Amino acid sequence: MQHLCKITVPHLSISRDYVIVRERLMAQFPNVEDVLATTSPGAIVVLTSGPSDELDAWLALIDETLASNRRASPWGRRGVAGDDTAA
Repeated sequence: MQHLCKITVPHLSISRDYVIVRERLMAQFPNVEDVLATTSPGAIVVLTSGPSDELDAWLALIDETLASNRRASPWGRRGVAGDDTAA
């Protein structure tokens, strides 16, 4: 049975972070079938065929990915034109 789980993460930018967050969630968690972008600021929807008890692990991976992505960015957390984060 498939489940949808909407996750809102402060400072998640769909334009900057979505692709890497999607790739990492799908690679690390075999039950995650897809990760969808939304129009809500900082929100994604996770489609999973397994139990939703992996939520804490998903959030930890997302936090780690965002922190890593910010360190790799020459602009840091703020100051990027077109930034669509939920501030």
